[in-house]
Parts: sequence; C-alpha cells; structure tokens
Amino acid sequence: FRSEARRIVQEVADEIGWMYETRHESGDLIGVVNVTVWSEVFSCPECGASINFLEEATSDDGKDISKTIVCPSCGVESSKEQMTLQFETHFDERRRVARRRPKRVPALIEYSFDGKSFQKSPDQNDLALLERISSMKLPQLFPQQDFPDCQMTRVGRMKTTEVKSVDDLFLARSAHVLWAIWEKINAVSCAATRRMLLFAVEQTISTGSVLN
Repeated sequence: FRSEARRIVQEVADEIGWMYETRHESGDLIGVVNVTVWSEVFSCPECGASINFLEEATSDDGKDISKTIVCPSCGVESSKEQMTLQFETHFDERRRVARRRPKRVPALIEYSFDGKSFQKSPDQNDLALLERISSMKLPQLFPQQDFPDCQMTRVGRMKTTEVKSVDDLFLARSAHVLWAIWEKINAVSCAATRRMLLFAVEQTISTGSVLN
C-alpha cells in the first residue's frame, strides 16, 4: 500500500508538479506551494468598488475577521451581507454554455523551500500560472453531474455562490490533481490495495474543494 502510494504521488508530481511551483523571494529559486488562500470579491453597496474580502476584513495577524468592512475607495462601512458578491463568466466546454462563478483571487501562498516554510503574496508569476491552469479543460471524465433540486441547493452558500454541479466545488488546480491521482489509483492491479488507496484519497476530497 505505502509503496504504491509513494509511486503514484511521485508520478503525479512528475507530470503536473509544475502546477505547484512558486518563486522563492525575488530570485529564480523554486519552492513548492503547500496552501493557496483564496478570497472572494465583493462590491461596495455605496460606490460599487471591488473589495477583496480577506484583504479588507482580516486583522493584521490574520486571526480575526471583522464583522464590518470599510470600503477602501469611498470609506463607507458595510457588513458582508450588505455587499454584493461579484461573479465572473466562463464558458463551460462540456455543456457549451456560458456560466457564472464567484470571482475569487489568490490572497496568500504558503510554500516550502529548502525544508522551511514561507509565506508570500502572489506575484505576477503565480497569477500567470494560475491563469494558465484555469484556462485548461477539465479532464474528460471529471465528475460534472448537476445537483438535484433540493433544500440544500435553494438556501445558504450553495445558492448565493450559484453552486449547481460537482465541478463547481473545485478550483481548476485541485480538479486536475485529484483526477490525476484518482486515475492512477484505478489502474492499480491489486484490488485490495486499490480499495485502500481510493479510501485514503476520498478522505482528502473535501479539503481540496472550495468547502475548505
């Protein structure tokens, strides 16, 4: 089990590990991204300016979230509920229609370099890499089933963020990596090892989704 797990992780890293590369400080040294923190973007109810939620709502130490936000453009103080969530339109290749999804921007990157952990704000290289990944088509067999009409989809976060299908729960990079691992596990010949590997990966799916 462990040897198969290590083999699969290494193969995935060799194939798409470039998706998790980031420059260390200002040089050409490359670190490995461990966590990317994303922020939703809202519109000020007074002037309509864009507000990066995490940038404006978190305390300097990142531990507290303010109940109200002061618009950096006009100075009006509003609660999250008073602001409007911004959306962006993308073309859904499989369904052949234009769809909306919440506008999310990377706010913080935690990465490893030379055995140590570092934090940084995304630079232009990070933004270009994420844009490249976002423009890639999802794997053909990645689950994209629509959720059935039910109470869960009519209220709360699923409604306000317009989550309508399984693929809406994943950002592009996570979708590609999870599917690459899933495919390789399903190619393992030993049924018992395959079941253990699938179980292990299933436990990480929620942490790789926007639920996290």
